[in-house]
Amino acid sequence: QQAAQRDGRAHPALSRITPNAVGHSTGRYEGGALVVETIGLAQGNVTAGGWRTPETRLTERYRVSPDGQRLTISYTWEDPKVYVKAHTYQIVAERTPPGSWAFESWCDSSDPSQRLSIVPPAQK
Repeated sequence: QQAAQRDGRAHPALSRITPNAVGHSTGRYEGGALVVETIGLAQGNVTAGGWRTPETRLTERYRVSPDGQRLTISYTWEDPKVYVKAHTYQIVAERTPPGSWAFESWCDSSDPSQRLSIVPPAQK
């Protein structure tokens, strides 16, 4: 069974995809957001909780705020074998000032001590 057309190309039938860590993705613009749909993921954990199977569908939506200072990414995981309803969460990234740099480590924005993991360098 073919999935709906997205950017002119359809996902192949799931039977033709060898499940893997990145799956098969198609993309399109919808109302100012980049929408990426992915199928054919290997079985495993889902960031922010959950589980995925080769039948799981991940829909990502990337939207830049009107002032260009924030990027909101929402993730929706759908799989009737795993979830009673779609599992959705989002991340909001803020643009750092020119000359800033980010540390190359994971941070938990709900932890106040880690919230400041992106710090502008000292000004001289």
